[in-house]
Amino acid sequence: MKNTILNTKLFLMAICAVAIVSCSGDDGEDGAIGPQGVAGIDGTDGADGSDGEDGADGNANVITSPWIDATFDGDTDSTRRTTIITDSEITPAIIDTGVVIIYGKRGSEIWSVPVNFPFLGENFAWLYLESVGLSIFCDSTTGTGVGEPYLSSFRYIVIPSGLTAKNNTDFSKMDYYEVMNHFGLEY
Repeated sequence: MKNTILNTKLFLMAICAVAIVSCSGDDGEDGAIGPQGVAGIDGTDGADGSDGEDGADGNANVITSPWIDATFDGDTDSTRRTTIITDSEITPAIIDTGVVIIYGKRGSEIWSVPVNFPFLGENFAWLYLESVGLSIFCDSTTGTGVGEPYLSSFRYIVIPSGLTAKNNTDFSKMDYYEVMNHFGLEY
């Protein structure tokens, strides 16, 4: 029986020795990559979709004028002097649905109309009448004659309703340069 226990111990030690010696942490090198498989057959192309609707042309719909020298009617003693600007592009529909901005200029100063100059006793405003066009008024705020109005040239910008509805921009809070930059227009 002693021999059996001794033989069993020796047998177990031999198995442990073989297991310890035969295990290694390194794997062998990976084998080479196999050949590329055969490409599948291309399917048939589907039918082309229909063309979408054309979008609005950025600022192409914005109507601008050059600076227009004012020719005020009436004499210098008048308490109201008016200058008229006509353009066939300005229609009642554009006035009713779009935004019209009028700027007045003297030298390098640019003002949005309507504007009040209390220190000069002048108030500028505008009105559109289909039969006349854009009427720009210079009214005396002192009750005396206007003389030569402070603003000497005017420019208008008409923004159709489609361009104003897209982004809800309040152009009345923007100065001349901000509006021009917004639409990428030349000063």
